[in-house]
Amino acid sequence: MLIAMLGECLRRRGCRVLQADGDADLLIVKTAVESSQTKKTVHVGDNTDLIVLLCYYAKSQNHDLIFRPDPKPRSKQQVREMKKVKSELGEEICENIFFIHAFLGCDTTSRIFGIGKGTIVKKFVESRNLRQQAEVFNTSNASVDDIVKAGENALVEILHGRPGEDIDRLRYRKCYEKLRSKKVHVQPQSLPPSLSALRYHSMRVYLHIQQWKGNDGDSRRCTCRKHDLDCSPACGQCKGVSFTNFSKLDEDSNDI
Repeated sequence: MLIAMLGECLRRRGCRVLQADGDADLLIVKTAVESSQTKKTVHVGDNTDLIVLLCYYAKSQNHDLIFRPDPKPRSKQQVREMKKVKSELGEEICENIFFIHAFLGCDTTSRIFGIGKGTIVKKFVESRNLRQQAEVFNTSNASVDDIVKAGENALVEILHGRPGEDIDRLRYRKCYEKLRSKKVHVQPQSLPPSLSALRYHSMRVYLHIQQWKGNDGDSRRCTCRKHDLDCSPACGQCKGVSFTNFSKLDEDSNDI
């Protein structure tokens, strides 16, 4: 309510206001990319997710799109020109950057302990197997079983697992190796996650990638949204309570 009131106040003063129904970062980036179609645009922000989204959405045929961090006292700012960034990363990395970023941990996904983003970028370039797993996460209609299996295969590959090794066996082997070589206790976070933990991590990563791509799998199954209607209890998918286009009746309404 407060955000809506603030937006209306700004509109009355002649400001252009956009309000996101979901991920605000996605709306911010798409607005910047739209602006770069007609003029040079500077995008100001500090969130790593923003530059990741720009790597995917920025267009080489548009005007220059500059990413600049928020000004901070006594801080050296690293300004990035997105055409150059995309050129240095390469098309394949930019097309799969959501998977690379989200799988190892971002604002809304858990972090894999002890693995940097540079590691997976290098591994992605070298490993055909890892690229194949990323394809599953990029598919808009992947099944839960396929997502979980792809997540397991991807992490085993990143952690240099042996051919045919599953994540639980890799976890056991890593634990045994640490116990054999150390005289202190093994920190649980230093071990690969269990399959049950990795299952939910993979599903969350998949959801976030699809949201970043603008795909909402639930909304495609929601008959209310298919017909441009407010969600209602008659909808077999959302039951009238799962989506943002659900409108509750006023409690004082006399409608039947």
